[in-house]
Order: sequence, then C-alpha cells, then structure tokens
Amino acid sequence: MYILKSFYFASVVVIISAACKGQTFSYKTVPFDYIPRLDQQYTTDVKHLQDSAADLTNFLPKNYVLDGTVDYTNELQKGINLNKVVLMPNFPIMTSGIYLNTGSTVIFRDSSSLLMVASNQVWYQVIGINNVHDVKVYFPRIKGDRIRHIGTKGEWGFGIAITNSKNVRIIQPIISNCWGDGIYINDLAKNKGSGNIFIDGAWLDNNRRNGISIIDGSNISIINSLISNTNGTMPSSGIDIEPNNGNGELKEISLNNITTYNNAEYGILTVLVGFVSASKKNVDIEINNCIDDGSNYGMGYYFDLPNRDFINANGEINIINPIWKNNRSSGLKLPVYSSSNNILLKFKNATIIKNGEKHAFSDRNLVKNTRKITFN
Repeated sequence: MYILKSFYFASVVVIISAACKGQTFSYKTVPFDYIPRLDQQYTTDVKHLQDSAADLTNFLPKNYVLDGTVDYTNELQKGINLNKVVLMPNFPIMTSGIYLNTGSTVIFRDSSSLLMVASNQVWYQVIGINNVHDVKVYFPRIKGDRIRHIGTKGEWGFGIAITNSKNVRIIQPIISNCWGDGIYINDLAKNKGSGNIFIDGAWLDNNRRNGISIIDGSNISIINSLISNTNGTMPSSGIDIEPNNGNGELKEISLNNITTYNNAEYGILTVLVGFVSASKKNVDIEINNCIDDGSNYGMGYYFDLPNRDFINANGEINIINPIWKNNRSSGLKLPVYSSSNNILLKFKNATIIKNGEKHAFSDRNLVKNTRKITFN
C-alpha cells in the first residue's frame, strides 16, 4: 500500500542530505512548557460518549494479561467491527495493527495504550484509518517498534495512518518510537483524497522518519501540537509536507501553534518537487505562530531541482509569526526556483533567537534573485 518515491524524491533526498551533512543528533528531554496540556472540553465530550461505549476489555480472552506482552489484535478488531463507539482497555495492549470503520469513535482511558508488536515489517499502521469517514479517536497512546524492530529495511511504520478518508478527528495523541511517521496523511487512490482532517494537542516524539507526513489532502488542520526528537532516516523532520506526485491536492493546509523541538533535520519541511513537476494546481498552506527550538533547521523549502524547469504550480504558502531558536545550522532554508514555478512564499514577522538574543529575520541576500519570496 505504501508508495515509493520517484526519481524526484531520490534527488531531493540527496540534496537535503548534502545540506545537512556533518550535523549530529542527540535525544533531548522536552522542556515541560512545550508539552501540550489536556483540554478539559475534550474530557467533557468523552464523558458524554462513555455511557454508550462498548468496553473492548469484554472481548479479550479469559485470563488476559495486563502488561502488553500478548497480541490481542483479533479481539480488539472484533469489538471495533461490532460497535461504533468503543473504550480501549485501561492497560497496555500489544497489537499488529487495528483498523477503524466509518463512524468509529475510539476512546483511550488514562492507562490505555497500543504497543506495536516487534516485527520486520517495512510498512505498518498501529491504527489504520483507510477509505472511511466520520472517525474520532480520543487520547490515543501509541508506541511503535523502533527500539525492538527486527531488521533495518523500510521507513513506513506509522502510528496512525489516514488514507483516502474524510472527517477525521484525532484528539491529543501521544505517539512515539514508530519505525516511520507518528502520523501519516495521504491519498493512495488517485483523485479520491483525504480531507477535513483535524488534529489537536498531539505530542509525537522519537519517531524515525517524520513526526507528521502530509503527502496530500484538503482542509487539514493541525493545532496546539509538539513534535520532538525525530531522527533516524531522512527527512527526520517534525512535519513534512511532501506530495509524491501531482495527483492530489494541497488545499487549506493549516498549521497553527505548533512547537517543533530538537528534530534531527527540519522543524517544518515543505518539499514540492514532485507536485510542481506534475501539476498546474494551486498550493494553499498557512503556517501560523509556530516555534522551532533546536532542530537543525527551523523550516526548509524545496520546490524545484536545480537547473530544471517543470510544469508550473501556483498558489501561496503564508508563514506568520514564526520563531526559530537555537538552530544548529540555520533558522530557515529557502528553495531553488525554476522559471515556471509560481508559488509565492510569504513570511511575516519572522524572528530568530540565538543565545538568548532576539532578532528580526532580515537576510535579504537569501531572496535577492526572486520576487516570489517576501518578508514583512
């Protein structure tokens, strides 16, 4: 089901790797102030749902264990298939991956968590949301298998995968140690699309490829979230917006109040090489009030490969009030532009903090050769 990137992706990986060569990574404890706080409104919402929810504990075999050492995937899946609203058992559960249905609501309790069974799979999804709509997941706690993974191949082990699905709400997830991404959003069926995706209060830590990958989609909103310590295989970034091709859309993508911390490469990365080369579509992305602290780059943009002209894409990426702190290389890496690329990149009130000193970003030399990048 996963899609391998084409020549363009391979070329971009080479370019990004070269740009980041020589940087070292070490895991850092996240400052307490960065960790998202529990929103009591969601707690209230869940209380109203619990009375009608089926407890998945009742689907487990007799003498079930409480320590997450036995795989109960089949039992969980049976309960999910038979009930629209379910409560996860209030203890850790090992799984090889569960799949939600149209209309599913899943509630994790205080001690609920899903632990991915150790495997050699190059691709997995601990929670799969595929070809469905109207799905809600509250307070998911997920641990991938990167520490216990068997083998070295692949990079597509996902905590939550959302593909070809609409009207999905993921509320305050904590996802760590995935072999690939914490959360993956994609349109795997041409022109079917994922849309109306809402993620609030996420904390994604120590995932191997990206914290969140947005391959394509429309009306995707991610707010009040923390992505930290992403490392292991490229792009090793907090959030990576990176279409595989021009078949999908990048409409109404909104990142608001996001903190990225100590990611091996980028806090927020946008790679549009595949999209620009194959599409005449509009790009519509807004990044508002986002802070990076300590990643190699705070933000990075790759639109075109050097010395190549592609079919043009249009639209805007608006970055408002970004703050880049203590970055190992730079707060910002700007894109190469071909003559046919009409995407406008607009920054407003960009700030760099280094060694405790605050400065307005004003390196005009970075943008002297194009009018398609502006700073205000």
